[in-house]
Amino acid sequence: MIDIRRVNPAKDSHVVSLLIENYLHQTESEKAERGLATYVEGEALAPRYEEEIANPAKAFRDCVVFVATDGGAPVGIVVVKPVDAQLEIKRLWVQPSHRGKSVASSLLRHVFSSTDVGSIRLTVWQWRVAALALYERLGFAKAESWEQRRELVCLERAHSNTDASR
Repeated sequence: MIDIRRVNPAKDSHVVSLLIENYLHQTESEKAERGLATYVEGEALAPRYEEEIANPAKAFRDCVVFVATDGGAPVGIVVVKPVDAQLEIKRLWVQPSHRGKSVASSLLRHVFSSTDVGSIRLTVWQWRVAALALYERLGFAKAESWEQRRELVCLERAHSNTDASR
């Protein structure tokens, strides 16, 4: 059974680090396959990413972090940062072994039901077709880009008081 709880990146740094490290390595590998990065599997990540792994308490000090577990094992994470009157989803990751089991949608619904902000925004790489489909099913729509990196799609979703029941 999937359990979702808010975690403290300082106290739960080992769990946050593990999930974020997996996310970052996969993302950098995918970017390299498309000529958007020079990352080679097994190499160190760029310094701007290394801090998220080495010191998640500092990297995510202004964020809310939820972790999904299955039988106590960490299987997913969402990192949400308040930006003005909205939230921005900075990281969303589900371990490959648990994809297709509604972990990502459960994490997002948990964010929706535990906040009362005006809107939620995120970016996603355009090649992540399954993620784009999930976001669209959950009410996200393409938004004017706030990103300069090519192949990133910006999405936004209005918050609703009925989100807890979705």
